[in-house]
Amino acid sequence: MNEITEMVKHYDDEAEASGWYGPEILFGLMYKFVKPGEKLVDLGIGTGLSSELFYKAGLKISGIDINENMLKACGSKFPDANFTKQNLNEVPYPFESETFNFAICAGVMNFFSDLSVIFSESARILKPEGKFGFITADLKDGMDKEIIVGSEHTHSDRKITMYRHSDGEIRDMLSKNGMKELRNLEFIVSMDRERRHNFPARGWVAGKI
Repeated sequence: MNEITEMVKHYDDEAEASGWYGPEILFGLMYKFVKPGEKLVDLGIGTGLSSELFYKAGLKISGIDINENMLKACGSKFPDANFTKQNLNEVPYPFESETFNFAICAGVMNFFSDLSVIFSESARILKPEGKFGFITADLKDGMDKEIIVGSEHTHSDRKITMYRHSDGEIRDMLSKNGMKELRNLEFIVSMDRERRHNFPARGWVAGKI
């Protein structure tokens, strides 16, 4: 097993052990819209966890991520896919306008305080009536927007700041970018194998108007 394969296995095993069911939830919310042969782009594709079910359902996968090793890992899962190294805050994304039937972004938005680029570029690269599926950390009344994640979760000596986003913020972002909410579902995300540290998340599906 090479280094990249080991990294992917560790990443995917850790997601499974901690109960990260975001990919299954997002696919379930979007499945009614899926038609084999259509095109999907995964924004922040990572090891491809969020695209696997769509791939099995017959969609053609493209993905962008800032981590080259992650993109190499995806090549073993989706040998006929198209991958590009890209920071999600950099514009434009490396695709022509109105290219995709679907865009997804799962396990990524919680690392961005400002989601405006992700929403505007998703709207640009989606075809008319295309669907945008994504997951946010849910910001409710009385909660702090920022979540400081310590070494007990990062398994390193560094801390990470993550961000929650409110329903109102998301709906405003959709409206500004010519999309309308179709479905959403709240669920719980665990941050450790013991399921001791949890926070509310939300899966969304929006349609381009």
